[in-house]
Amino acid sequence: MTLGRPFSGYRALAGLIIAILLLVGAGYLLFNHTDKKLTPANPQNTAVTSINKLVVKDLGVEITLSNPLIGTTTDTTTPPSSTKSTPLPITNFRLIQYSYLVQKCLDAKYNFRTPYASFSKISGKAATGDAQLMKQFNGFYIERIGAGLKLTCKDQTTQASLDDLNIKYDQALKDAFASAQPI
Repeated sequence: MTLGRPFSGYRALAGLIIAILLLVGAGYLLFNHTDKKLTPANPQNTAVTSINKLVVKDLGVEITLSNPLIGTTTDTTTPPSSTKSTPLPITNFRLIQYSYLVQKCLDAKYNFRTPYASFSKISGKAATGDAQLMKQFNGFYIERIGAGLKLTCKDQTTQASLDDLNIKYDQALKDAFASAQPI
């Protein structure tokens, strides 16, 4: 009987086609992950109401951005919970120029988007003297979770630029949250 042989040829051909598709797909993914071009995020919890107003739905606020912060995008993540606690969502603020400097400082060969600051919205009233408090609202407050990376760059020019940017962003964020309005 010769019924088994034609089907074996089809199986071999199908296997070869699948292998080629997998190689092409892996090559495509590898090429895209090594692309150094930084692209802005497509945030879903952010709306720019004017050139310098930023509505951050996950924080429940609208802030006015000064010049160094214009172009900020946000994204929110929730860390995995444990049996002892439920973590708060973290809203990251990102700017392409900051990510570019961090990438340059680390001499990174891949594309990543580093936040220049991270915040959480917390129900209730902040403790007196809370150093991370950005602003108290009626029923909630915004707490800074992280701000700027403290990196040591190989290149002194990049180091100076990154240090300067961290200082500018820190002050601009304090100013932005000082006039923040709940939405």
